[in-house]
Amino acid sequence: MIEIRPATQALMASFYKGIPPKSQRGIVAMKDGEIIGVAGMYFDHNRYVLYSELTPELKQDKRTIVRGIRILLEMVRDKRLPVLAKAEAVEGADRLLRHMKFRHLTADIYQFGEYMDGYQ
Repeated sequence: MIEIRPATQALMASFYKGIPPKSQRGIVAMKDGEIIGVAGMYFDHNRYVLYSELTPELKQDKRTIVRGIRILLEMVRDKRLPVLAKAEAVEGADRLLRHMKFRHLTADIYQFGEYMDGYQ
């Protein structure tokens, strides 16, 4: 079973083989004690940007990906700032982001809420 837990500095450093380049908050997906994916957000010019790096195994587990997106959105819910995501990590990511109430902005960029209103 895949476990989602908060990303600590040690877990992120282990995954990236060093300290990540930006200050960020995130989660890790673990299976059998190994990190199989990370996702998180960083603040950039009055908005949050979501990112993810997923192994091929995790890319096949859509249910865990949806759980992870919900956890990340809850982390920024009270920030009242827009959240951007790029639809590229998983096949069908554009469809998934629309399902999660992101709206298409341009090319492969999606935004969640003006100020997070409407998130449930």
